Amino acid sequence: MLAALESRKRELQLQKHVEAHKIAQATIDGSDSRKLTLGIETAWDIMRQSVLAVPGFGPALTGKLVDWTRSIEQRFRFNPNQPTDPSAAIAK
Repeated sequence: MLAALESRKRELQLQKHVEAHKIAQATIDGSDSRKLTLGIETAWDIMRQSVLAVPGFGPALTGKLVDWTRSIEQRFRFNPNQPTDPSAAIAK
């Protein structure tokens, strides 16, 4: 099981990095109440189809949310020396 976690090390680090970015603190066009309407907490939760399904979120605002998430992903730097958290096996 630990070997499987090691093979997913990059993916797990990326997820942790993106999850650390709260949508409530994001600077995205639209009011704070619209962000609350989404019912999501972090950049990791943003999926284009799910956001489009929320009333009031059209292609333009959804695109901005997806772009925000991509910008966070682009700032991610993989650290192969960082130990993999064994509790990630439970979370999967």
